[in-house]
Amino acid sequence: MTGYSSHGMWVPSKEIYRVEKERGNPVDPLLLNEGFEAIWIGVSPRVAVRYLRTAEEDPNTPPTIEELQLLIKIESTNTIYVPSMNDGEGGQLWLRRIPE
Repeated sequence: MTGYSSHGMWVPSKEIYRVEKERGNPVDPLLLNEGFEAIWIGVSPRVAVRYLRTAEEDPNTPPTIEELQLLIKIESTNTIYVPSMNDGEGGQLWLRRIPE
C-alpha cells in the first residue's frame, strides 16, 4: 500500500481511538487491540495536502510545492486498512503491528 501523510509518524492505535472518540467521530474497536500503531494517510498527495490546511482554506486549491515537500510517502506491505475509519474525503486509517 502507498499513501501520503502530513503527520509523518505512526502512533499507538489506542491514541487514535482516544482522539477520534473525543472529537465525537465513530471509532472502530479494532484500534483497541494491543500491539498496533496507526497512521492517517491521504490516497494521493493532493488529498494529503488538505490535512495541512485550515478549515477556512479552499480544499480544491492545487497543492503548492512547499505543501508537497511537507508530505511523507508511506509504503507498507504489512498494513491493515480500516474501512470503518475512512473519512469520506480520501483520508484512510492504516494499522500495523508495532515493529519489534
